[in-house]
Amino acid sequence: MLESLAAILMIDLHLPLVDGREVVLPRYTQPEPQQRLVLEKVGWDLFPNPRLGFVRHRFHRP
Repeated sequence: MLESLAAILMIDLHLPLVDGREVVLPRYTQPEPQQRLVLEKVGWDLFPNPRLGFVRHRFHRP
């Protein structure tokens, strides 16, 4: 039962900006219908997708 939930992943989406910084958006993949049934059966909820993670410098500017 829990093996089916292993396919739900958290990924970081990296979006480069023109000034060398990047926006990082952490995201959970959406569960398949079978996985949703398992989550409902055990009474678990996924955390909502986080808002904008952070902006950081990708390259060091001299």
